[in-house]
Amino acid sequence: MSGSGQLHWSATISSSTAQGTDKIIALRADDPLFWLERGRYLLLAERPTDAGRCFDQALDAAPRDPVALNARARTHLSLGELDRALVLLEHACSLDDGVAELWNNRGVAQARAGDLEGAMASFERALVLDPHDASVLCNRAMALVGDGRHHQALDDLASSVQCDPDCITAWSVKGATHLRLGQLRMARHAFLQASSLAWSHGAPKRHGAAMTALAGAIGLVNRARGED
Repeated sequence: MSGSGQLHWSATISSSTAQGTDKIIALRADDPLFWLERGRYLLLAERPTDAGRCFDQALDAAPRDPVALNARARTHLSLGELDRALVLLEHACSLDDGVAELWNNRGVAQARAGDLEGAMASFERALVLDPHDASVLCNRAMALVGDGRHHQALDDLASSVQCDPDCITAWSVKGATHLRLGQLRMARHAFLQASSLAWSHGAPKRHGAAMTALAGAIGLVNRARGED
């Protein structure tokens, strides 16, 4: 850990041995990086409350580290604690304004809190830093859909799936947006893409809820088109 209270981001350290192989040195439980790695694992396992406790341990050691602040904010977002998430993300952005992910998450929190103007500014800042970030484009599209700006949202979604053709969320939102506009053929195509990706990425175990929603959406479009 540096004197500024920020963490050195290397979860493991590789060193060359006499035989030329890599030796992995495990993190210690008293190392803040241990808590960050543990928290990330728990967040992926959809245990945000437990993940938050781990990130708090890391922040105790490095209270001004933007990565740790961002990680803790993500758990608050998962739990719908928008005010807490925004405080942490605003702090993180003030410490390092050159990280697209921080601005992206800040935009998500602002959009969910009803601050669309602030969200658009945050997403724009993120895209200046990384113009090809599919996640930012998808999140901005969802904010636009919420504001009724469906055609603008579709522009962002088209760019999102171009940047990352495997983005399940972007294809799902694209399908829902086309459906709202009555564009059934394009809605069906997007929903089928999302369903195929969800299946190939481990559904139904990992994406069971998504698969159920997508199956219902595809069925709705088929009925609207008069298909079996």
